[in-house]
Amino acid sequence: MTSRKNRYFDREDQFRSIVLSNDIDNESVEEVIQFILDANEYDDEQESAIKEFERKPIKLVVNSFGGVIYDGFALVSVIKTSKTPIHTYCYGYAMSMGLPIFAAGWNRIASKYATFMYHEALNSYPQFDKLSIIKDDLDECNRIMKQYDEILLLNSTVSQKQLDDVKKSRRDWYFTAEEALKYGIVDEII
Repeated sequence: MTSRKNRYFDREDQFRSIVLSNDIDNESVEEVIQFILDANEYDDEQESAIKEFERKPIKLVVNSFGGVIYDGFALVSVIKTSKTPIHTYCYGYAMSMGLPIFAAGWNRIASKYATFMYHEALNSYPQFDKLSIIKDDLDECNRIMKQYDEILLLNSTVSQKQLDDVKKSRRDWYFTAEEALKYGIVDEII
């Protein structure tokens, strides 16, 4: 067993909690990803040293308006590939990229006051450019939107038609914890 002190995960802390409450970007996601990886490394060590070791879940509190979709996809990938269970909690809001991060949790718990929001991915590319570049940018926007939707479709009972209707309306889709429970995005309301 190593005695290395991890930057984010404290081996002595039995609560195993981390909060994502900033905009989703490289810096905020790095902290959460490193925490999850460190917890998995510790659990791997314990599993090899202790017979019948049981991994304790990591509690990830998501309270974010969203942010950079690529950074959010990185966190979703780490959540989905973690050997240690990741339980996501939403007490306030999980919007835009915060929504699929929350939905990726192994067990999803929300406060009755939580608010969720889905919308079409935002384009951060310049508006004026060569036509070939605009077409490439549009292809990339469509690709990431498909991935964004796929995360929700795989982790809920929301239909592609519902997501397409939101995109056609060009509005944000806000819903409550009760509605999220109905759509299978939330497993439990507290």
